[in-house]
Amino acid sequence: MAGPEFQGDLFILPHMEACILPTIASNGPPSPFNIDLFTDASFSIAKGCQGPSKPSQPAGAAVFWKPWPGLLVRDPWHSRAFQVLACRGSREAELFAVVTGLETAALLAHLMPELRRVTVFTDCQDSIHTLMAAAAKASDPLVKRAVAASVELVARGVRVLVRWCPGHVGIEGNEKANDLAKEVRSYNFRHLVPKEQPDLLAGYEIPEEYLERARRGDWWKDDTLRQQATGPLIDR
Repeated sequence: MAGPEFQGDLFILPHMEACILPTIASNGPPSPFNIDLFTDASFSIAKGCQGPSKPSQPAGAAVFWKPWPGLLVRDPWHSRAFQVLACRGSREAELFAVVTGLETAALLAHLMPELRRVTVFTDCQDSIHTLMAAAAKASDPLVKRAVAASVELVARGVRVLVRWCPGHVGIEGNEKANDLAKEVRSYNFRHLVPKEQPDLLAGYEIPEEYLERARRGDWWKDDTLRQQATGPLIDR
């Protein structure tokens, strides 16, 4: 029995044409009417690394967009980053990233009453083909989530589009998502990601604060100080 269709438009254009809209979206200002989100994922293909992603070798996923109103002149981008466990390969990681982009847009729609269009740019054509066949893949949990997010957006009067964006051609939004998806895999967020392998694919969001501390290389020191500062007071 076929499941529900994805409620949106899915595009894979020729390479030159496919570069135009994501380039405009990367260079343009934020809008109260449109959200353009760039998604990407990273999966370890290191020698000796076999099977699904695990705590010692997580997959990574990232989403970038320019929020409305654009208040930060220095850096207009916002982002979300995830470590992904029990992910079976790069294609599944890429689909997780697209789903996260759609769900992020659905959340933002609550704050943007004038929103009329959401575009998710992915450099993975396979993710778009999967959504094209959503009705036949209704048992896939990620497909279910993508369909649910699209239904929620359309119910709000928002048009949903997922477009292929060529990767590694200097499109800023795609490059940012690519870099963050790779970076988030490289840190051990022991308080945010479980040590035990989950049975099913699971994504764990890494807040920007924790990424910044990891980049400084002193995040464990910061964590110890925070625990000491917030620990129980002992009467002497």
